[in-house]
Amino acid sequence: MRSLYQASPLRLRVNAFSRVLRAAYHDTLYASVEAASRRDVVTAGEAETPYCIESYHGRLKLCPSSGLIFDDSVLLKGSSDRFMRERVPDYGRVYDRQDRHVPIAISLRHGAEANYWHYFQLVATKAVIADLHGLGSDIPLVMSRRQADIPFIRRTIELGVFGNRALIIQDDDEVLAADTIMVIRPPLHGAVYRDLLLDRLEIRGDKTAHDRVFVTRGKSAENDRRLQNEADVVDALEPFGFRTVDPQALSLDDQMRLFSGCGFMISPHGAGLTNMIFRRGAPLDVIEIFNANLVNPCYRIVAEEYGFRHAEMICETVSGKPRTAKPLVDVAALVDQVRDMAA
Repeated sequence: MRSLYQASPLRLRVNAFSRVLRAAYHDTLYASVEAASRRDVVTAGEAETPYCIESYHGRLKLCPSSGLIFDDSVLLKGSSDRFMRERVPDYGRVYDRQDRHVPIAISLRHGAEANYWHYFQLVATKAVIADLHGLGSDIPLVMSRRQADIPFIRRTIELGVFGNRALIIQDDDEVLAADTIMVIRPPLHGAVYRDLLLDRLEIRGDKTAHDRVFVTRGKSAENDRRLQNEADVVDALEPFGFRTVDPQALSLDDQMRLFSGCGFMISPHGAGLTNMIFRRGAPLDVIEIFNANLVNPCYRIVAEEYGFRHAEMICETVSGKPRTAKPLVDVAALVDQVRDMAA
């Protein structure tokens, strides 16, 4: 059995029909246009990892809940960085209010802006690209209050990840108005921009350390995906020198310190694997554990960019909904993979 959970055809049809109805409802009641008709676009960067900068001009408002841009009372559909499905904006609040005005700003808003992986890959790199592209240092960055209140993001700000640029914190109910708003789209995978970001954090791999870490997904993980038989996995890995760590229980400084010295990492698929970037410049072996309904190559691509060895274990027996299911690990097969990589 591939999975203990399968979405019924009826449920899939209902979900799809619901999305169509919501889109039709918004387009009928509220004025909107495609953002492409209101923006200036510049594409630059390395040939294999180009970035895009979109500039909007007018009587603009930045929606606090969705990060989408309005021109007066007209929604500009597609005005996010579009790496995630765009959220439904708070039309009523944007129509009725304008709490603060700035002449020009660069938006750091993103569909998963509070996520550890997305922040290092697709949010903070926007500030790096702004400097690299030569956008004036007097142009402020806009970040949501939700982002700014997260400890690891707050720590990156303290460490100078945004350089000398002013940072505007947009409160959860604040409508920010501007004459020009710039939206930067980094490449989905762009090690060159991520490395410039890590340079600002002054972190590289420690070639003298070769710790072995098993990453557990704690109860506070955004998506569950914990291993059904984690206790058995931990017991099997202990003779190989692995210690169990929940990254969410650590400060950013502790995570950078720990994973810069990690030479062998085993983890279920999830944001904890982002920590491999702190090992750049030193050798690392990675085993990533998937449930069969959710196999994503994002961390394998990062591993390849840094020359790390990466292996996958796909678990066919899972429990729960496809994207959050708990996999059951074949412990003997995992031990064989560890022996092969350690050899």
